[in-house]
Amino acid sequence: MKNARNSVLVFAGSGGLGLEICKKFLSENFQVYFTSQNKSKINKILGLLKKNNLNDVVKGLYCDASKEKDINKIIKKFFRQAGKNRIIVNCIGSFEYDGIQSISSKKLSKTFLINTFPTILITKYISLHKSKNEKVKVYSIGSSSSYDGFEKTIAYCASKHALLGAIRSLNKELIKKNIYISNINPGSIKTKMGKKVRNQKFSEFISPNTIADFIFDISKLKNPAFIEDIFLRRLVK
Repeated sequence: MKNARNSVLVFAGSGGLGLEICKKFLSENFQVYFTSQNKSKINKILGLLKKNNLNDVVKGLYCDASKEKDINKIIKKFFRQAGKNRIIVNCIGSFEYDGIQSISSKKLSKTFLINTFPTILITKYISLHKSKNEKVKVYSIGSSSSYDGFEKTIAYCASKHALLGAIRSLNKELIKKNIYISNINPGSIKTKMGKKVRNQKFSEFISPNTIADFIFDISKLKNPAFIEDIFLRRLVK
């Protein structure tokens, strides 16, 4: 792994979208680090990738993203061990239905802790651990809910709205430090989380490998071009 030139760190890389992103970057000869808060999932994903003879360039790391110290530890390790041309993708997210009668400060706090805080903290520790002149690209997975509100998903929509605002604010401060954050906002995705969405056709959801391909393609964009925010609207027939 020490000789790899390009490297990517995928937070929540054991999930439906995160795994496809890992596969895509591995297929492009990247050194891949991924995190999961489930230790058995880490071994399962490593085993899956080992079948494709890719285990020599991938490493799974335990991370409870609700704990700031875990995020700091992962970022610190990534910048100490990984190669050049670093990319970080944050796929951490949670989706639940609520509604005005069931919403609470506890539910709001929990949802923001998962959907909003990690990207902010990830970029904080990138700024602390990267070298001064190194350029780092960060891709944060948002949602179409960043732009719209949907019935009985108050906490989720609020957290995704907040994420978009936070990223715009972070870029104002961090672009001059060579950290570039892109907010990728897809419509519903064909993942385990996507199956929770009601009253929509799962067959019409966006495939995770399509999003993985897109992220890899825009990661090749060279300065001064920079995408801060993009909406991947799904086609509904």
